[in-house]
Amino acid sequence: MPAGLYIHVPFCKSKCPYCHFYSTTETGCAARFIDALDREMRGYRHRFAAFDTIYIGGGTPSLLTIADLDRILAAVHRHFTIAGDAETTVEVNPADANGAWFSDLHGLGVNRIHLGGQSFSAPALQFLGRRHTPQDIYEAATLIRGAGFDNFGIDLIWGLPGQNLADWRRDLTAALYLEPAHLSVYQLSAEPGTPLRRRLRCGEFSLPGEEPSLEFFLATDDLLGRASFLHYEVSNYARRPEFSSRHNGKYWRHVPYLGLGPSAHSFQDGRRWWNHRNLNEYLASLADGRLPVAGSETLGPNELRLETLFLGLRTADGIDLSSFRRRFGEELRETRKEILAALISEALLIIAEDCLKPTARGMATADRLSIQL
Repeated sequence: MPAGLYIHVPFCKSKCPYCHFYSTTETGCAARFIDALDREMRGYRHRFAAFDTIYIGGGTPSLLTIADLDRILAAVHRHFTIAGDAETTVEVNPADANGAWFSDLHGLGVNRIHLGGQSFSAPALQFLGRRHTPQDIYEAATLIRGAGFDNFGIDLIWGLPGQNLADWRRDLTAALYLEPAHLSVYQLSAEPGTPLRRRLRCGEFSLPGEEPSLEFFLATDDLLGRASFLHYEVSNYARRPEFSSRHNGKYWRHVPYLGLGPSAHSFQDGRRWWNHRNLNEYLASLADGRLPVAGSETLGPNELRLETLFLGLRTADGIDLSSFRRRFGEELRETRKEILAALISEALLIIAEDCLKPTARGMATADRLSIQL
């Protein structure tokens, strides 16, 4: 299958306290970064046969000018073979919304926008350290549609301190009002090394436990299901199957992908590698003629098996049992007969069309299911 191409734009105007992705507020070196990206692409030009998805994430890609993005995409097409129907996504902060920018972006061949809304509550956005307002989300969605984008998604976060189900349902309803093609809904987590984690440890607030979290998860599944959204992955919903993220699907199915930019990860032929998590180290490596790889690992059969279960059970498609048997020489229905029977009786899994699939409740505990199997 064609690979996926991810480009990490490391620039942010300010750092959100919950975010664990690499970024820097030193936005004045965009030109040097794009030059380095070009050199990194050149180093991989014969490693991947073709790409059919391009995802420009971050960081905050919407801080780049159209000229910057034009340079990046021109380099992509110069160095790599890109499918004619490639899914090309750019992440956008609502505070950066500009009608002319969106129109020009559409003209560059970008066909998918992902809007980092996170919440329609002003106090929640303030807690999350976001630099946009609820009104910015509405205005951005209007501009995105006016520029010709039919395929746009919105990110939302649930499980904030003090948030109840009624608050969360209001957020989901507000998002549905904008008629997005896609919704990504994530539980707030206090990742190690983030300011949010330090505040949590100091007792400034608490996050919901397992039972309340399950209630939020199932309420989301119910409300969006009644709005005819397909719950195709733990955190992702699509209005129709064609609006599912083709790019993210590669991560879940062990399809090769190439990550460019600081901290980006790549995968090919059972090997995973990652770049320096520092812009200056990234730039210095490429200036010296070296790929900016900080480390790598080769996944053996056991690791690949566990990841296949872990990733597959996070999706509505689940695990194709015939494919699993061919790949790992194991018939799960025999080797895990008793545990499968128990999980099916608990309404966490079903077997349909020779696939092992999670129920909505099973998706909520997918990580645990994969370990049991």
